[in-house]
Amino acid sequence: MSSLSNASPTKPAKKPMLARLTPPLLALNLAGCAVSSPTSPRVPPLPAEARQGATPLECSPTCSAALTSERQRWRQSLTTLEPAASPASGPTTP
Repeated sequence: MSSLSNASPTKPAKKPMLARLTPPLLALNLAGCAVSSPTSPRVPPLPAEARQGATPLECSPTCSAALTSERQRWRQSLTTLEPAASPASGPTTP
């Protein structure tokens, strides 16, 4: 008797899930690229009452520059730590 006659036929090894899903996912990706992408919606212009008016004559460029630098200084003061204050001293007698 041959030892091969009693052996069961070999089963094909199961493919990992990723290997089984790769072909369908690749087909979906390619199908998605074939469709033309929709155009973005057109943004309507602002109505007249929502538009900013012209800059008044009182607003000079130097005033605007000073305001910009002041805002930057305010922002920096909000993000930087101030040194700890010294403890308050006891009451003083006159």
